[in-house]
Amino acid sequence: MKKQRLKLSTLVIIVVCIVVLFSLLITCLLISNTIKDTIHRTTKEKAEVIGKTIAGSEVVQKSLAEDSDDRKIQEYTSKIQKTTDMSFIVVMDMNGIRKSHPNEKLIGKHFKGGDEGDVLHGKPGTSIARGTLGLTMRAFTPIYADGKQVGAVSVGVPMQTVYEALADGNKKIIIGSVIGLIVGAIGAYLLSIYIKRILLGLEPSHIAKILGERNTMLQSVHEGIVAVDKEGKINLVNKSAMDIFKKAGLKGDPIGMQINDYMASTQLPKIVELGSLNLIKSKILMV
Repeated sequence: MKKQRLKLSTLVIIVVCIVVLFSLLITCLLISNTIKDTIHRTTKEKAEVIGKTIAGSEVVQKSLAEDSDDRKIQEYTSKIQKTTDMSFIVVMDMNGIRKSHPNEKLIGKHFKGGDEGDVLHGKPGTSIARGTLGLTMRAFTPIYADGKQVGAVSVGVPMQTVYEALADGNKKIIIGSVIGLIVGAIGAYLLSIYIKRILLGLEPSHIAKILGERNTMLQSVHEGIVAVDKEGKINLVNKSAMDIFKKAGLKGDPIGMQINDYMASTQLPKIVELGSLNLIKSKILMV
């Protein structure tokens, strides 16, 4: 059974769509990773800035240094939390005991997460850990009063918020990619129509068949046939013509040469110039 070949238009559409799809996939991956890094970095920087602001507050420093009423710290951090839309702001003393928390019932209890050790030794940092409010990205900042560390503050953002931001960014990327793929498919279809029009509606296999038949016919006739273009360059010479050239003492491959350089006495360039014929068929006679 003869294998059926794809049409040129179908082949062009498939190839272009594959190229566009592959390019879009690579672009999507690069953009998605960039968005992910940007969201993580922005969230981290925001939490760190808020943490430094709270650590520099006189209200927080004084309350921790004097071990006074925690309500002042709670009131202060609650206002900032609402303003900045953070998940939580937890101020703790040097023992890791909470002095503020979104859930007031948890004030006075030990900070949960196990990632507060470094900040209680004066080392700021960030981490992702699970606490009473679930999995969060946390920024830790030590709090000093009169040059002595008196506690630390942890500012957190739920990872769910980060994931939602990533999902929203990826959604836009996917929409853009689908639109790009549709545009690419339309462009491929129009390109296939243009190519088909240039080829007079013929498929490559048909063109190859026609050229093969034409070449067989030209090579089988007894008359010498020479074809030149409008610039006078030789495009085609059949076997009979080559035999005549050899008998006339003309050597070498004439294809691509100027007809006047190969045959000084020919009238073909003049005929072409007059526009009488595009393909010249003539019997070449030896003088």
